[in-house]
Amino acid sequence: MSLNSYKDEVKSFLEKADFLNQETALKMEWLEEEFRLLKEAIGANKPEWIRHQIYDMIFLLFEIAVDYDFDLDDEWNAGKKKKQEKYLGGQPFELRQSRYNAETVAAIQEANDIMAGRIKTKTYANPDEFNADLDSEDDDEV
Repeated sequence: MSLNSYKDEVKSFLEKADFLNQETALKMEWLEEEFRLLKEAIGANKPEWIRHQIYDMIFLLFEIAVDYDFDLDDEWNAGKKKKQEKYLGGQPFELRQSRYNAETVAAIQEANDIMAGRIKTKTYANPDEFNADLDSEDDDEV
């Protein structure tokens, strides 16, 4: 899943729980508390606690990304490129080959963006309307 998909999942939760308009400053306080608990979990060498605290912190970071409507996939790619240039002389640091080619990955991202409402698409009231639109596209190509 893309980072934006996770962000959209968090936004959906916030909307359903009526938490969407909480102050970002409050989230920062919670993040500091979660970080303190993470340090304690690491100090106690409790992997299950560590995993939980990491999840809580990531969720809060996604909440902040929702507050600012950040495109996290773009930010990830930009940050990755900077790290490659700064630390690896421009060499990629991919750990595994994607099981999908670039065209499929782009199609999946487009579908995720459509589902999230970032890309507007045509809608149809019924199948006949859809088929008529397809027929008119065929006529335009001839």
